[in-house]
Amino acid sequence: MSFEYTETYRSGHNGADSKSVREQSPASSNLAVSANVVADFVREKRAAKHYCFAAFIVESILEFLTSYKRLDNLCKDMNGVGVSGYIEDMENIKAEIFSVKSWKDDYFQLKHYRYIRNRIAHDNDAYEEMLCTPADTEWLENFYQQILKQTDPLALCHRISVKNDLSTNQKVLSYQAENYNISEPKSKRNNSGWPIAVFVILVALILAVVIYIFYSTIDV
Repeated sequence: MSFEYTETYRSGHNGADSKSVREQSPASSNLAVSANVVADFVREKRAAKHYCFAAFIVESILEFLTSYKRLDNLCKDMNGVGVSGYIEDMENIKAEIFSVKSWKDDYFQLKHYRYIRNRIAHDNDAYEEMLCTPADTEWLENFYQQILKQTDPLALCHRISVKNDLSTNQKVLSYQAENYNISEPKSKRNNSGWPIAVFVILVALILAVVIYIFYSTIDV
């Protein structure tokens, strides 16, 4: 709110002149000060929020890198390469994809996290984007534990392969045993038993005839 009043003072040679002066009321001045305070407060809040979000991004990235490095070192102990070597091993045995339910999902997740790790390591603006979340870090930690417990895709695939090999060997041995127990003994009995019996009977008949003739000749 403002008001205008006329102040008369003497100036120059022709007497009194009048000049209008505009002044602000105290209420209007207080409103202006309050608006400035609110604007400063909003700016501070936005800056604090932006700082917190940036800190959250940095913290998430650092936790992700720590978990990825642990997993990479564990895989390196297994294959001498790291996560990339684990991915290559999965690519070399695609025939077993359908034997392990999580094979496809784990394969693409590992490739995705390797891509994120490379971006963080090489991109200049990586820390300005939300490239990963705590859920991603949790997945890496769970996969790390799966390898330790031998429940990861490669371990499950190896276990299934060994089981299939044992099953195949058992079937071969069973088939060979059946052929040996059934076919070979029967063929031996049928081929060599009855000729010997016939030969013995014929020899006995011949001896009987010879003895009969011999005793008949003596009597005469």
